[in-house]
Amino acid sequence: MINVKAIVFSYNRAIFLDTFLNSFYKHNKNENFEITVIYNTSNEEYEEGYKILKNKYNFDFIKEKPSAKKITIDEMMYPRNILRFIKYEYYRKNRTNFKEILIELLESTNLSNFVFFTDDSVFY
Repeated sequence: MINVKAIVFSYNRAIFLDTFLNSFYKHNKNENFEITVIYNTSNEEYEEGYKILKNKYNFDFIKEKPSAKKITIDEMMYPRNILRFIKYEYYRKNRTNFKEILIELLESTNLSNFVFFTDDSVFY
Protein backbone atom coordinates (compact mmCIF):
# COMPACT_ATOMS: atom_id res chain seq x y z
CA MET A 1 0.00 0.00 0.00
CA ILE A 2 1.35 3.39 -0.99
CA ASN A 3 1.37 5.81 1.92
CA VAL A 4 4.12 8.31 1.03
CA LYS A 5 4.53 10.51 -2.03
CA ALA A 6 8.17 11.22 -2.86
CA ILE A 7 8.83 14.22 -5.09
CA VAL A 8 12.29 14.50 -6.64
CA PHE A 9 13.60 17.73 -8.16
CA SER A 10 16.16 17.56 -10.97
CA TYR A 11 17.77 19.99 -13.40
CA ASN A 12 20.21 18.89 -16.12
CA ARG A 13 21.48 15.94 -14.08
CA ALA A 14 19.90 12.73 -15.31
CA ILE A 15 22.92 10.67 -14.27
CA PHE A 16 22.67 11.99 -10.70
CA LEU A 17 18.97 11.19 -10.73
CA ASP A 18 19.68 7.64 -11.90
CA THR A 19 22.17 7.16 -9.05
CA PHE A 20 19.64 8.53 -6.56
CA LEU A 21 16.86 6.26 -7.82
CA ASN A 22 19.09 3.17 -7.74
CA SER A 23 20.14 3.88 -4.16
CA PHE A 24 16.57 4.73 -3.16
CA TYR A 25 15.19 1.43 -4.47
CA LYS A 26 18.08 -0.55 -3.00
CA HIS A 27 17.30 0.72 0.52
CA ASN A 28 13.47 1.00 0.26
CA LYS A 29 12.32 -2.40 -0.91
CA ASN A 30 8.86 -2.21 0.66
CA GLU A 31 7.49 -0.11 -2.25
CA ASN A 32 5.27 2.09 -0.13
CA PHE A 33 6.40 5.20 -2.04
CA GLU A 34 4.81 6.87 -5.02
CA ILE A 35 7.58 8.75 -6.84
CA THR A 36 7.23 11.77 -9.10
CA VAL A 37 10.15 13.59 -10.69
CA ILE A 38 9.85 17.27 -11.55
CA TYR A 39 12.65 18.11 -13.94
CA ASN A 40 13.88 20.70 -16.39
CA THR A 41 16.64 20.85 -18.97
CA SER A 42 18.51 23.62 -20.68
CA ASN A 43 18.93 21.82 -24.02
CA GLU A 44 18.13 18.66 -26.01
CA GLU A 45 21.31 16.86 -24.95
CA TYR A 46 20.18 16.89 -21.32
CA GLU A 47 16.65 15.93 -22.38
CA GLU A 48 18.03 12.71 -23.92
CA GLY A 49 19.26 11.57 -20.50
CA TYR A 50 15.80 12.01 -19.01
CA LYS A 51 14.23 10.12 -21.93
CA ILE A 52 16.43 7.14 -21.06
CA LEU A 53 15.34 7.32 -17.43
CA LYS A 54 11.66 7.56 -18.40
CA ASN A 55 12.06 4.22 -20.20
CA LYS A 56 14.04 2.68 -17.34
CA TYR A 57 11.76 3.63 -14.43
CA ASN A 58 8.02 3.28 -14.09
CA PHE A 59 6.86 6.49 -12.44
CA ASP A 60 5.81 10.01 -13.34
CA PHE A 61 8.21 12.49 -14.89
CA ILE A 62 6.90 16.03 -15.22
CA LYS A 63 8.91 18.54 -17.25
CA GLU A 64 8.72 22.17 -16.30
CA LYS A 65 7.52 24.53 -19.01
CA PRO A 66 8.01 28.26 -19.45
CA SER A 67 5.47 30.23 -17.50
CA ALA A 68 3.49 33.11 -18.88
CA LYS A 69 3.91 34.90 -15.56
CA LYS A 70 6.39 37.76 -15.72
CA ILE A 71 7.64 40.11 -13.04
CA THR A 72 4.88 42.60 -12.35
CA ILE A 73 5.10 46.33 -11.79
CA ASP A 74 3.89 45.80 -8.22
CA GLU A 75 6.82 43.48 -7.55
CA MET A 76 9.23 46.04 -8.95
CA MET A 77 7.90 48.84 -6.73
CA TYR A 78 9.92 47.59 -3.76
CA PRO A 79 13.52 48.85 -3.75
CA ARG A 80 14.88 45.47 -2.66
CA ASN A 81 13.25 43.79 -5.62
CA ILE A 82 14.76 46.31 -8.02
CA LEU A 83 18.20 45.65 -6.55
CA ARG A 84 17.70 41.88 -6.81
CA PHE A 85 16.56 42.24 -10.40
CA ILE A 86 19.73 44.18 -11.26
CA LYS A 87 22.14 42.07 -9.19
CA TYR A 88 20.91 38.51 -9.80
CA GLU A 89 20.48 37.16 -13.30
CA TYR A 90 17.95 34.61 -11.99
CA TYR A 91 15.32 37.33 -11.62
CA ARG A 92 15.75 38.38 -15.25
CA LYS A 93 15.33 34.86 -16.67
CA ASN A 94 12.02 33.47 -17.80
CA ARG A 95 10.10 31.73 -15.08
CA THR A 96 8.75 28.18 -15.26
CA ASN A 97 5.56 26.56 -14.03
CA PHE A 98 7.41 24.77 -11.21
CA LYS A 99 5.26 26.23 -8.45
CA GLU A 100 2.02 25.33 -10.25
CA ILE A 101 3.22 21.74 -10.83
CA LEU A 102 4.16 21.31 -7.19
CA ILE A 103 0.91 22.74 -5.86
CA GLU A 104 -1.12 20.55 -8.21
CA LEU A 105 0.79 17.44 -7.12
CA LEU A 106 0.23 18.20 -3.45
CA GLU A 107 -3.45 19.01 -3.86
CA SER A 108 -4.33 16.16 -6.23
CA THR A 109 -3.35 13.28 -3.97
CA ASN A 110 -5.15 11.78 -1.00
CA LEU A 111 -1.84 10.92 0.64
CA SER A 112 -0.93 12.99 3.68
CA ASN A 113 2.77 12.08 3.85
CA PHE A 114 5.26 13.72 1.51
CA VAL A 115 9.02 13.68 1.20
CA PHE A 116 11.12 15.88 -1.07
CA PHE A 117 14.50 14.99 -2.56
CA THR A 118 17.00 16.54 -4.92
CA ASP A 119 18.71 14.47 -7.58
CA ASP A 120 22.06 14.58 -5.78
CA SER A 121 20.81 12.68 -2.72
CA VAL A 122 22.09 9.14 -2.15
CA PHE A 123 21.11 6.42 0.32
CA TYR A 124 23.79 4.10 1.70
